[in-house]
Formats: sequence, structure tokens, C-alpha cells
Amino acid sequence: MALVQQHEVASERCEDDACANPSTAPTFLCVSCGSTYCDACWDRQGSHKPGKVGLDGLHHEKVQKGIYDRLKAILDPPEGQEELNRLHIEDENTTWFGVEKDSNGKPFFHDYGRYAAMMAETKQPNAGLRYPQLVSFVGQT
Repeated sequence: MALVQQHEVASERCEDDACANPSTAPTFLCVSCGSTYCDACWDRQGSHKPGKVGLDGLHHEKVQKGIYDRLKAILDPPEGQEELNRLHIEDENTTWFGVEKDSNGKPFFHDYGRYAAMMAETKQPNAGLRYPQLVSFVGQT
């Protein structure tokens, strides 16, 4: 996805001038060149023909435009500092635990109580013991 960031995000329309349905066909984004084409027009582009590769030796990747846009909105941080600060404040209640340092600089485990609060918020009457079924940590936690 790194190469697409150099380009303006392409429109929802197929960019091929010869496209029969430029505004109605589902579109795909090329993450290498930042262009948007419908399925019928994709292989007509020179760099997208079967067997062709880019300068990096990789095929131009065909990604559903809607999925790319959704993930980009989630994974790219906002540009404005004010918006970023607001999001950080909203995220404060999502911290489950962490490692902090005491006054002597010695690290210790800190439980922020998020798990206990979440379990209390979602407790159903007459429910037995509950345990998380999936825990996943990606990146710095």
C-alpha cells in the first residue's frame, strides 16, 4: 500500500476511456500505480496484462476499491493535530494493561481495569462464568 500513498486516491469510476460502464461497474485499485479500473478494463492496461511486473519485480496488485478505502481510513492517522488529540483522549478507556515504572524506575504490570469493566457492563442475568475466547495483540501494545 505504500506506493499508492504517493498518488491521489483514485475515483470510484473506471479510468479507461474506452470503458462501457465507467460509472456503474465495480472498481479495483492498483496499489502500484494508484489507478482505478473495472474488472473488464483491468487486463487491457499494459502494466496489468498477465505476466507483466513492475520495477520492483512484483505484479500490480488488484484490490477492491471499497475495501482499500475502508482500510485506509482506519489505518492512516488523521492529519490534523486537534483530531489526533481527540482520538487519543477517546482511546484512553481502551487500555487494558501495560508496563509502567515505579519511582525507582523498576517496571511493573499495571491493570487499568478495562477487562473487569467490560465484563461487568456485559453481564447477563443468570450467566455462568465467562472467559474471553480470542485475544489478539498486534503491534505495540
